[in-house]
Amino acid sequence: MNAVLITGSSRGLGRELALVFAQNGHPLIIHGRDAKRLEEVKNEVESCHVACDVIRGDLREDSTLTALAAKASQGNISLLINNAAIMSKGPVESLSDAEIDEVLAVNLAAPLKLTSKIYPLFAKKGEGMIININSTDGLETLESHSLYSAAKTGLRAFTEGVRKDGLKHNVRVLSVHPAGMQTEFHKRVGGHKDYTLCMSPGEVAEHIFQLSKGGSVRTDLVVFNRKRSAV
Repeated sequence: MNAVLITGSSRGLGRELALVFAQNGHPLIIHGRDAKRLEEVKNEVESCHVACDVIRGDLREDSTLTALAAKASQGNISLLINNAAIMSKGPVESLSDAEIDEVLAVNLAAPLKLTSKIYPLFAKKGEGMIININSTDGLETLESHSLYSAAKTGLRAFTEGVRKDGLKHNVRVLSVHPAGMQTEFHKRVGGHKDYTLCMSPGEVAEHIFQLSKGGSVRTDLVVFNRKRSAV
């Protein structure tokens, strides 16, 4: 069974993705910054009788990206899921240089850099898949979401370009835009979500797993919420 690398897999959607792929027999490479949570996810994955490697580190650091790419090569992965992200919310006048740097580094630069390191592995063997977890903020900018939306819109543009590049190498590229989930993601910035319209991270993970199983390399956009499941 092909191995899967998932960034930001110590909680939320990343954890649920790790579990659904493990339950279906895929070896995992998981990543995060919280050692305790990563160990818990590793134990859950290994209880499914599949191998699980852990890379702990900050995606803003080149050493973390290099370690992930090296482990991906060793594990001969066929699926990369760029899931790690941080939320930002506030009027433009409240944005500090430090927040701008952090949000762009984690939400945009990190998936770009990691993809550029791993894509050649897929192109060389003529197969593979890249899934970038985006947001509806990558499709429409809301009030006080200017920085977060800028990063996610950039990620969408990058994903579309890689999708076109991937056609000649049989590399599938998918952009997933959840319309909010029942997670703690927004609490970092004091935000609140109406969970009656939000899917659980487990539901979204299951949809993504099903999409990963096959289909046209031309698939490039999916939107999830309780009213629209896949577009």
